[in-house]
Amino acid sequence: MNQTKSCVFSVACLAAIASAPLSKGGDVNAYMDGGDLIICGTSGADKLDIKQVGPVTWRVAGTGGTKVNGSSFQLFDVYCGMRLDMKGGNDGVGIHDGVIPKFLRVYLGSGNDALILLNLTIGGSSEAPSGIAEVSGSSNSGGYLCVKGDDGNDAINLTNVVVLNNTIWYGGQDTDLLSARGIEGGNGYGSKWSTIAGCSGNDRIVVQNFEVRKLEVTSGSGKDDVAVQVGSFPSFGCERICVDTGSDTDSLKLNLAAAEKLSVEVGPGKSDKVNVVGCTADCAEFSDCGTNGFIAGATNFFGWVGIDSNFTHQSGDLN
Repeated sequence: MNQTKSCVFSVACLAAIASAPLSKGGDVNAYMDGGDLIICGTSGADKLDIKQVGPVTWRVAGTGGTKVNGSSFQLFDVYCGMRLDMKGGNDGVGIHDGVIPKFLRVYLGSGNDALILLNLTIGGSSEAPSGIAEVSGSSNSGGYLCVKGDDGNDAINLTNVVVLNNTIWYGGQDTDLLSARGIEGGNGYGSKWSTIAGCSGNDRIVVQNFEVRKLEVTSGSGKDDVAVQVGSFPSFGCERICVDTGSDTDSLKLNLAAAEKLSVEVGPGKSDKVNVVGCTADCAEFSDCGTNGFIAGATNFFGWVGIDSNFTHQSGDLN
């Protein structure tokens, strides 16, 4: 995996947030609820750096004027999961280099936010000591990840994240930049499915090196630019890849996507562009709900392929 580009992207995300004329970060509230770490943001520009520093211990540190329970940082022993609600403001959050035993849920709230998840495993084997309760959302021992944006131009980057169960990821409203590289399942089984949704706005979505049984990418309304470069799959294979670019005029690039079934739908826009290179599927379907669409391909291998006649312009290897 190419970590250099991803790390540069991560730094750029937080740098962009830090350089904007923002209000000062507030006093973030962090506490334990049973075995779960709960973090509640403020209406200010909260900035947090969260990393594992011990076998079960995580350090939650404020930067850029942000405090955590009135201090520069706090330490917590996390036996189950993490839940973050950043509320309003232009927030910047990094969660990295650790194992979260059961789940991670992040709600960014309104504002122009940046979220970085780097070098994480979600769904480990830590057992809570006697007396530590599992609260709502913790009972899924396989582990899951849920990220949700909201109003505002968000930048969300996931790099080298192992999720033992399912991934749900919503970009929210406005113009968002969503990047996911190196997302895979653990213990040789892979995530059951992964859903990435850009919602409204002119979004940029980059998906690279996924190892999951089912991948769904939906960019929603707006003039979106979507790139899916899946790369190699583990021995169990991928059952299905579904991409829906939504309405307006969109651009989609599929590279090295391999699945039993590949399904692509571009919404009711004019002159949508689809480029398919090095893809393999037993069954491939390409649907255009708009007009005057463009589709081109090279070095693909499809057992069966269906291409909508609304793709007025067809070229290259699409078989």
